[in-house]
Amino acid sequence: GAHILPAYHKGRTTEFLGPSIARDPDGDYRFYYVNRFVDRDMLMCYIGLGIGHLA
Repeated sequence: GAHILPAYHKGRTTEFLGPSIARDPDGDYRFYYVNRFVDRDMLMCYIGLGIGHLA
């Protein structure tokens, strides 16, 4: 799994999307972090070290 987190400290911008009823008036965040794993259980399952998972 993966999910996207805004990089809050990098600020916001209105340069990416044009005006829309779906866009936040304050704009979008400039940068995002992409997390590959939802939690440590997913990571441990992926690398084969989780309890009940074969390595």
